[in-house]
Amino acid sequence: GNCNEQSITAFVYLYDLRVRPLAWINMIGRDHAFVLVGRAPKSGDDPADWGEATVVCDPWNNEAYTLPPETGASLLHAKWGTSNVHVVYEVA
Repeated sequence: GNCNEQSITAFVYLYDLRVRPLAWINMIGRDHAFVLVGRAPKSGDDPADWGEATVVCDPWNNEAYTLPPETGASLLHAKWGTSNVHVVYEVA
């Protein structure tokens, strides 16, 4: 499957395990989606506001990595050419 299907499957799997908070993310200007674990609820689309405990779960890319507030945007930009994301769905 592609990143949408894989990230949605990961989201549902983590949801069923009662992992919270969870967010499903789409990248703006790129065709990619992934899951955030530990993102501060209702913290918007800016990685700098997501908190210290944010972890990216990217099953399509076979990766999981932390996303610190001070470097999260630059890390996403280095990997994907953009740090513009949209929180599609979240569960606190």
